[in-house]
Amino acid sequence: MKSNNLAKMIGKRVVQSCITILLVTLFVFALIQMVPGDPVANYLGATATEEQIAYYRHLYGFDRPVIVQYLSWIGGLFRGTMGQSISYQSEIADIILPRLGTTLTMVIPAFIIGTITGILFGIIAAKNRGKTIDSVISFFANIGVSMPMFWLGMMGMLVFALKGRQGRPQSPFLLYDGGRHATFYRRPNEVILIDYINDRVLCELSKAQQILIVEIDRERNCVVGDYFARIKHVEKNNLTDGLT
Repeated sequence: MKSNNLAKMIGKRVVQSCITILLVTLFVFALIQMVPGDPVANYLGATATEEQIAYYRHLYGFDRPVIVQYLSWIGGLFRGTMGQSISYQSEIADIILPRLGTTLTMVIPAFIIGTITGILFGIIAAKNRGKTIDSVISFFANIGVSMPMFWLGMMGMLVFALKGRQGRPQSPFLLYDGGRHATFYRRPNEVILIDYINDRVLCELSKAQQILIVEIDRERNCVVGDYFARIKHVEKNNLTDGLT
């Protein structure tokens, strides 16, 4: 009798979880659709023609009704396909899978540590109910629950990943004349020519005073350096003059 009740309870929980996940995906999909602007037009930039925009909208299915897009996306998830990235021009699964191993090396230990720590402090708080240690544990637990995960993740990256990196360039700067090219002075004897700047970046770059440089090791797929560089705005950049 107890086993039947347990099976019913588990089945009920599974059904409720599936419905919740479905509603969350529908809600998130609807929010994305409500974001102002056209993702294709934003990606192609201001120089794109109406024909180009229409072609890529049809290619990626943005010209279909919203409900059809949602059902197609859900069906793709069950088939193991998550669609194609406009920015990377590749299947999203092909972008995620090579990075999945690195993610799991962080998620699994964090899950184990969090579970053990949570159970341990939960037992301590339960045994000392109403005492000072219970209040202290509850206080920090509530703070932890109240913190947005994305913010906590960024703070963790700032403290454990970005701070204290060695070998940062001294006084790096970007020489920019308002065009599609720029010159990055990593060190006085190390100059990097940037031969193309996307339309989406042009407007922001022309107003910015500094830029965050993130150096990535493509073979190890990890960040090896990060720092801010000043932007020196000039009327003419001789090194990029003549580039098209």
